[in-house]
Amino acid sequence: MYNWAFILQEATQQSRQSRRLPYWIWFLLAKSLGIKLSPTDRPIFGTLMRVLTLLFALGFAVTFTWHKVYDIVSEYTKETVLTGLWNFKDFV
Repeated sequence: MYNWAFILQEATQQSRQSRRLPYWIWFLLAKSLGIKLSPTDRPIFGTLMRVLTLLFALGFAVTFTWHKVYDIVSEYTKETVLTGLWNFKDFV
């Protein structure tokens, strides 16, 4: 049987704190995530990154749907409404 208190005590004694990130890495990370480094900061870059992420996701969803609909409507493919909707469930 294990003595859990001993194992936890041994684990905490062996753990070490990692070094701090260099300031320039922390600065880039904070700006890209929209973290304020001072009270007067405005998270413009972080907001821009979030908006771009949402726009790319919306563009992906629109083009995926457009491709599926074209694939179903086209007479040159074997995609039917049933198989198209079945494959569409993987996207959602």
